[in-house]
Amino acid sequence: MPRALLHTTPIAWSTEGLALDPLGDVLSRLDAPMSDVGAGDAALRFVLRPVAGGSAAADPPRDGWEPSFFHGVVQAYRRGGAFLLWDRASRVLLPPGDAAIEAEIAPPEREVAPGSTAAMLQIALAVTARRVGLFHLHAAALVTPAGEVVIVIGGSGAGKTTTTLALLDAGADYLGDDALFLAAEGGGVRVIAFPRDFHLGAATLAAFPRVAAHAGPPSPPGDKRPLDPRAAFPGRGRASVALEAGRVLALFPTVAGGPVTAVAPMPRADAFGHILASSAALVVEGLPGRDENLALLGALLAAARCAEIRLGADALADPGAAIAARIRACCAAA
Repeated sequence: MPRALLHTTPIAWSTEGLALDPLGDVLSRLDAPMSDVGAGDAALRFVLRPVAGGSAAADPPRDGWEPSFFHGVVQAYRRGGAFLLWDRASRVLLPPGDAAIEAEIAPPEREVAPGSTAAMLQIALAVTARRVGLFHLHAAALVTPAGEVVIVIGGSGAGKTTTTLALLDAGADYLGDDALFLAAEGGGVRVIAFPRDFHLGAATLAAFPRVAAHAGPPSPPGDKRPLDPRAAFPGRGRASVALEAGRVLALFPTVAGGPVTAVAPMPRADAFGHILASSAALVVEGLPGRDENLALLGALLAAARCAEIRLGADALADPGAAIAARIRACCAAA
């Protein structure tokens, strides 16, 4: 039975009758992947099977499931303390407590959209990791050469990846560009990487020509190209980092559209509103750990200075001067 570690949390899974291992692909970059081990000591356990007959095509509300949330083509339903994820081809059952997560997986040629199975399994992991005190945050994280931790928080299209690449080009280490986990540690917060490819649009790639050489072909349905940061920035990945008060910058990018990029302080109350929006699971009724999740977000912001970076036209013309230098000056001014 394969196993991997998400920080200190063991995840084990089996693929009963599947020709491929979609969860193994999702978890392939986590710490200490192992095979042929028992699942008895695993905190999170997954059982993956092929779809049986038309079971995955059945509409969940007909079986008493109530709509809960959706993410792209993945729909989530709730019944009692359990959740069901469904993309019209595969389904994943998330039972309450510490029972194993059970997935019925359709073959790749029957995916509703390219990558929908991987997306559903990542959602399943983010939801069930809450059982063990790991809370997903849609954000990037870096450690500058001076040791400052920069958490880059924003929705799709806000400029997270452009900002992340500018800091990487300036010598920072990375944890990721859009997916992290937060955990309590000694009264503080530890940020944990969930490593996977960056996805870059044409304009961002043009602004970083050295990186473009490492990008793969476009990923449908859009035109973004995947980038393995291990190839583009070898030896610069971090598995986790503890947040130290006074050494953290919570940075909120927006694409302003003006000529010049600017950095300005952000009130902590405004920052809290933005970080809540990047912690979508908080608004899902019935998920465990809401109070713990809120406390971690509060502790993150309590340790951080908060700033908005409004990306202008110069951000893509000269990201080193427009983005990295301004962030460096913001950190130095603290």
